[in-house]
Amino acid sequence: MTDLSAPLSAGVDPLFEDGSALFTPRAIAVQSDGKILVAGYEEPASATSTVMFLSRYEADGTPDSSFGSGGKVVWDLDTAGPDQINDIGLVTDGRIVAVGKSGSSALAALFLTNGTLDTTFSTDGYHLVTPASGSAEFHGVSVGQRIRAVGTSAGDLLVGDL
Repeated sequence: MTDLSAPLSAGVDPLFEDGSALFTPRAIAVQSDGKILVAGYEEPASATSTVMFLSRYEADGTPDSSFGSGGKVVWDLDTAGPDQINDIGLVTDGRIVAVGKSGSSALAALFLTNGTLDTTFSTDGYHLVTPASGSAEFHGVSVGQRIRAVGTSAGDLLVGDL
C-alpha cells in the first residue's frame, strides 16, 4: 500500500525544461517494475501544429535512457494537423498501447518496451480510423484480454476493438 502521508515532491523534468515547446501531459501509467510512463502532446515553438510524446522515467524520476532518445519518443505522424496521445495502457508483456488522434483521424499505436513502434500491430505499429466526414479521436483505452479504445467520431461514440 502506498503511504499517502508522506509529502509529495515535484520539480521540472529535464526532458521538458529547454523552453522550446509547450508540453501538455494527458496520461500516466506505472509499469510493474516501477518505471513511470507519461504521454501527451507538445507544441514546439517553431511548429504550426502539435506532436505526440511518450516518455519513461526510472522509479526515482530520472529519465530512462533505454527508452526512445534519452527517455523520450516524439512523433509527428500528420505534419499538417494536430497529433496527440490522450491515454496509454500497458500490455502484460510490457508493450505500451497509446490512443489519441492524428490530424482528423483517431489513432491507436503499439510501442515496444524500448519506445519503438511494434510493427506486428497493423503492419507499421499504428492504425488510423478516418471518418467519411468530420474528425475522430480516441480518448481512452482499456487493456485486458482484449484491447479496446473509446472516443468520438463526427460527434458520435467510437469504440475500437484493437
